[in-house]
Amino acid sequence: MVQTTGEIGSAWERWVCQQLEARGYGAALHRVNNPTVDIRVTARTASFDVSVKASTGVEQIRLGRPESIARLGDRDFVFAILPVAKGAQLSFLPGGQRLWIIPGVIARTEGPQPHFDYLSKPGRNGQPRKASFNVVLKKRGTSPLHAGIWSRWEAEYQDAWHLLPQ
Repeated sequence: MVQTTGEIGSAWERWVCQQLEARGYGAALHRVNNPTVDIRVTARTASFDVSVKASTGVEQIRLGRPESIARLGDRDFVFAILPVAKGAQLSFLPGGQRLWIIPGVIARTEGPQPHFDYLSKPGRNGQPRKASFNVVLKKRGTSPLHAGIWSRWEAEYQDAWHLLPQ
């Protein structure tokens, strides 16, 4: 049975809640389809929001619309769930996915850079490029910024549970 993007996203949001709860956090899905964040998390010392981004089979993170990314707070996080290898499908089994825990301020400031770099350069015949609906960070994108940000995020934010408030 083929799942819609919404069904896939909802399943991974529930998975993230389970992972947070297993580590002692309170985690509750937002009741409405918030365009920026999916989960409200409570810790002993702070509360914060999480935006869940699941990528099926491709090495990219669809961060969302630029105006949505701009609303990520400094205390928020993006949980990016990625396949273990290019072409691999995500799995809920241990080792069936990679999890990057990206601070909201980093996702907000660095994530859109390749998108805006692309838009700043003329397209075919010198015409301005059309803005795309979503900001997508790719392992191998059209801007050299993609690879630099991707490799740094991969090194710094994979399984970065230590960044979350206690």
